[in-house]
Amino acid sequence: MHLQQPVTRGVAGAITNVQIYSVGPSPSFNAIMLDIDFIIQRSTPIGEVFRTLNVLGDAKDDIFEACITDKIRELIV
Repeated sequence: MHLQQPVTRGVAGAITNVQIYSVGPSPSFNAIMLDIDFIIQRSTPIGEVFRTLNVLGDAKDDIFEACITDKIRELIV
């Protein structure tokens, strides 16, 4: 599954790409991969780079938390 949407906070012209896909078959477990990427479709002045990275880092954390359940949180140690 692939979802693409605009970032709605603090970074003009940024798009979020979220992909969920299965990881190779294994007889002992099932696994999926969650891939969260951002694309900025504009020039970013050098003075804004670290602020932009911080905002997108927070957005990534929010997306990750929204994608997992409490049961999965218990499995992540």
